[in-house]
Amino acid sequence: MFTVHQAWGEKDCHDDKIRFKAQCTPFVEKDNSYTTPTRSSSCCQTIRAIDMPCVCRTITPEEEKEISVFKMASLLGPGRRHPQKHMTDKSLTSSHSDLLALEAAEGNNFLRRTKDAVITLQNVLEGKHNTEIEESLNQLGVPKDTFSTTTKSNSVGVPKEIATKPGAILIE
Repeated sequence: MFTVHQAWGEKDCHDDKIRFKAQCTPFVEKDNSYTTPTRSSSCCQTIRAIDMPCVCRTITPEEEKEISVFKMASLLGPGRRHPQKHMTDKSLTSSHSDLLALEAAEGNNFLRRTKDAVITLQNVLEGKHNTEIEESLNQLGVPKDTFSTTTKSNSVGVPKEIATKPGAILIE
C-alpha cells in the first residue's frame, strides 16, 4: 500500500523545522533553564523568517520529549500568532489561575446567593420540613427575625396553594 506522510494540501515546512532546531534548540530544550535569545540572535532572526505555526504542527511526540512547547510559545513573544497546538501548556496554566481566582472571589457572589435562594424557595414549595429550611437559611446567613413560618392563606401576594403548603416561609 502506498501512503503519503504529508497530508495533501498541507504546507511542507520540513526545512523551516530543521532551521529552527539548528538555531533555537538551546532556548527550547526541556533540560535547560529558560533563557531569552537577544533580538539580534540567529534564533530570533530564524523565528521571524520561518512559518512557526507550521513548524509547531510538525513537531512529533518524540521531539516533544526534548523540546518544551511552552518555551517555543514564549519565543514567539507578544504580537505573534501562537500556534494553537502548542498553546495548551501556557493557556491551561493561565486558565487554571483564572478559575482559581474566580473561585476565591465567589464567596460573596450575588449569583451564587441568588441560586441558593431559589433552591431554598424550591424546598419551600415542595413542602420540606421547617428545620431543613431553617438550616438552609442559617447557612446563607439570613437572620431569623426576617422570616417566619406560616400556613396562613391570607398573605398578600402569595397564592393560596403556596401559602397553605406545610412549611411555607413568608418574608416580612
